[in-house]
Amino acid sequence: MISATQDVETNFDKEKPTRVLIIEDEKDLRLDMTDVLSMENFEVITAPDGAHGIAAALSKEPDVILCDIMMPHINGYQVLKAIRSHASTRLIPFIFMTAKAERSDMRAGMELGADDYITKPFSYDEMLQAIETQMQKVKAVAESQQQRVQQIHDLVTRSLPHEFRTPLTTILGYSEIMLQDAGKKGNTEEASRASHILNAGKKLHRMVENYLLFTELSTIDVDIETVAAHLRNSQYGWAVDIQAECKNLAADYGRKQDLVFNMMEEDSPLPEPVLTKMLHELLRNACAFSKQGTPIKITSGFDTRGRYEVSVTDYGTGMSESEIQQIGAYIQFNRNIYEQQGIGLGLAIVQHLAKMFDGALHINSTPGKGTTVSISV
Repeated sequence: MISATQDVETNFDKEKPTRVLIIEDEKDLRLDMTDVLSMENFEVITAPDGAHGIAAALSKEPDVILCDIMMPHINGYQVLKAIRSHASTRLIPFIFMTAKAERSDMRAGMELGADDYITKPFSYDEMLQAIETQMQKVKAVAESQQQRVQQIHDLVTRSLPHEFRTPLTTILGYSEIMLQDAGKKGNTEEASRASHILNAGKKLHRMVENYLLFTELSTIDVDIETVAAHLRNSQYGWAVDIQAECKNLAADYGRKQDLVFNMMEEDSPLPEPVLTKMLHELLRNACAFSKQGTPIKITSGFDTRGRYEVSVTDYGTGMSESEIQQIGAYIQFNRNIYEQQGIGLGLAIVQHLAKMFDGALHINSTPGKGTTVSISV
């Protein structure tokens, strides 16, 4: 059995030095280039021949490659062809170093996908300028892609609320009226159809709201008040009381009798809509991944250090260490076995909400025995 206890955190890339791979069979030149680049705060990887260069490129994935053309066994052209044939290294800027300045040699390299040439003997200023030029191109492409992503993000966040919410409101509202009318008439068949429409609408509504919330939480300038207002106004049919809402959700799974509450009366530092949303997502997972008749414990309160903690414990399938590490948007585990519904945003949303309050998401799980997911703020 594997027992996994982890704090789940979003990984943000920190600024790191540019990683340069030098593929050069002439030892003295290779060492001199390494010294110069190291003094300029580059991270340097070296290879004495083409075979080692290809292996280093695939394993280290450098930011830029400087490669000699005339090398024994595997020349620079063959190295470039091999690197361009792998998806992970295909886009790495590739600069040839050559003592041959003939146009035909330059054309051959460019046709294979080389990005630049520096001709031996070259000054180290030339080498640094060639690297800088390629890194500026990479940066420009990345910024262009980021702008495009932001444009799509803005389009989605501005359009979806109206395009999805308006028809859903109609579906939910009229299906409720149909259900009430069928109940008054005693028409069980009509009531069953209306109930199916209402439940399907609720599931779709939750997926839409989770998607929109996750998108909102992913923006840089989001604030707590905005998120709390979003939750307060967008959740369909929430009970006013948190425990009542948990019971309503558990009842949808036939698990109302399985709930065990140990929630302290102290004021939570989390706004009520935020706390309700967190418990809603954690409880939904607990119901989906444990069997009816097994307890689901919900606890909250302040620990000895004065931090507020809320947790949900189930005695179900549990998660492995690798599954915990994959927690994030759109990740669902063993869906073909357990048939849980949704698009896998629940824990990612809880994690984002916790971070907004300088908190953390913790998971303690043993496969086959159960899981405790807790948030401390």
